Amino acid sequence: MKNQTVYKYILFLIGAFFLGTGIALSDIAHLGVDPMSVMILGASYHLPITFGMTNFALSILQIIISYFLDKKNITLATFLAMLFTSLGIDAVGAFHWQTPSAPWNFAVLIFGFLIYCISVALCQFPRCGYNSYDCVVFGIMKHTGKPYHTIRWFVDITYLLIGWILGGTIGIGTVIVMLFAGYIIEFVLKFFEKVLPPAE
Repeated sequence: MKNQTVYKYILFLIGAFFLGTGIALSDIAHLGVDPMSVMILGASYHLPITFGMTNFALSILQIIISYFLDKKNITLATFLAMLFTSLGIDAVGAFHWQTPSAPWNFAVLIFGFLIYCISVALCQFPRCGYNSYDCVVFGIMKHTGKPYHTIRWFVDITYLLIGWILGGTIGIGTVIVMLFAGYIIEFVLKFFEKVLPPAE
């Protein structure tokens, strides 16, 4: 039982860390980040802290919202995800990458997007809790009965509008995440359920 719990948390924390690296790589490409990161970047322009630390602060806000939607989704993993995702963002950002020129910037964007989707699925697979974003999504799903990708669209549009108002940058990468991330995450999660040792 103890080994199973350790296995779940290792998978979850790997996913949380690489979720941050996927977000950071998409930012490096300068072609637009996921809608939540548009909001985080927009907020970071007004705060004297890093991109990663702004992510940490807004994750706390999402946890508060999730508490009123469905507090059962909030676990120790949720709080650890805030830390590990923020560390992943700042770990990549610490290298001070230069913006790659075309077409390499598009390749970096797609690479970051794929890491993002795979990492979200890896966080969901162990079922030991969700990151703060998914806590909001699954909380809304409980009250509406709508599928995961549909609720992601609703949440993403909301975050996108807030981020745009705060000065966040919107690009082709933002559109790609909004249109395809939910479907790809669902697909990868089903793949993990077939090939990885069960986390139950």
